[in-house]
This record gives sequence, C-alpha cells and structure tokens, in this order.
Amino acid sequence: MDKIQTQIRVFKSDGEMKIEVKGHHKDPAVCAGISAIMQTCELGLRALANSVNGVTIEEYK
Repeated sequence: MDKIQTQIRVFKSDGEMKIEVKGHHKDPAVCAGISAIMQTCELGLRALANSVNGVTIEEYK
C-alpha cells in the first residue's frame, strides 16, 4: 500500500477547534475534494464574520 501524503489533524478543546491539512494526496480527486471542503468552510466563515458583530477572522501566513 502506498503511503498517503495528506495529513488532516483536528484539535478540539473547551470552546476551541482547529483543523489543519498538510500535503497532497497522489489521487487528484482526493486532493481536489479536500481543497474544496476547506475552501468552502473558509468562505462560509468569512461571510459570517462579515455579517455578524463579534465574529473575526485572523489569517496566518
């Protein structure tokens, strides 16, 4: 079995959640699916932050 090169880590604690995705899967469909889900999540959270007081987005590069 080939080694999968994508790692997804989910961190949860009291009132906090972080999802981290690293790497690329050898199957382009898997990689595209993960990217689509993560980008959709980001866009939804940005839309929420732009429409509701008290919700902010911090971007790290």
